[in-house]
Formats: sequence, C-alpha cells, structure tokens
Amino acid sequence: MSTFKNYEIVEITETLAAIPNQDSLPVKISYRIGKIAKALAAHAEDFNKAKNELLLKYAKKEEDGTPSKPVDKDGKPVEGQILIDNIEELQKELLTLAEDEVSVEIPVLLKLDDLDAAGIRLSPKHAIALEKILEI
Repeated sequence: MSTFKNYEIVEITETLAAIPNQDSLPVKISYRIGKIAKALAAHAEDFNKAKNELLLKYAKKEEDGTPSKPVDKDGKPVEGQILIDNIEELQKELLTLAEDEVSVEIPVLLKLDDLDAAGIRLSPKHAIALEKILEI
C-alpha cells in the first residue's frame, strides 16, 4: 500500500491522461498506465465529489436555493461558475481536503527506462507529479 495525499492523486491522474499518443504506446506501458489509473480513479472521483460539495456549501444562494452565478457585461449568468460567500473558510476546508491522505494499492509502477525507450518525455512538473508511481 502506498500513501497519497488527495491532491497527489489528482495530479497523477491528470498527468497520466496527458501522456500523448496513448493508443500507440507499447502494450506494457499502456497496461501499466491503465492499472495505475484504475487504482486511483475511485479516490480521484471521491475527492472531486467532496470538493464540489464544499463549493456548494459555501456558494451564495438564490431564493430558490440554487447557487448564485456571476453575470457577464450583458447581465447573463456565467455558466460553470458560482459566487462564494466565505472564500477564506472554503479555502481552508479545500486545503484540508487536498492534504488528506489515503492508502492505495498500486499494482504496478511505471518504469522510467520503458517510458524513455517509448519516446515519452516528461516535463519536470510531470515527472514530479508521477514520482510516487515511477520506478527509476
């Protein structure tokens, strides 16, 4: 079992999804990426659900109880955004949630040599995000 903070799980899943040309990767790498992504998916989903619940908890509400949305220069609601009542408290709770640790069984690791042989180049940011699932 490996221990991950919630934000690390999100970073890893986003980085794995950003690896280019996944359809043409060697089967060994594709398999490993799939196994790791599957192991982390439920945790990433739980984190995103909890994050959305916090956003709704701190959202300004309309009379009907729905979250208030900002409006553009034409007075139309901006889709995908909501107004927040207490941003400081929201940030505090989001940070606590992001830093919360969970144990995850990672069935396989990605081998740096295999990624290199397949021509996959990682930026320093992506390499750091994948650090806990890389075998060097």
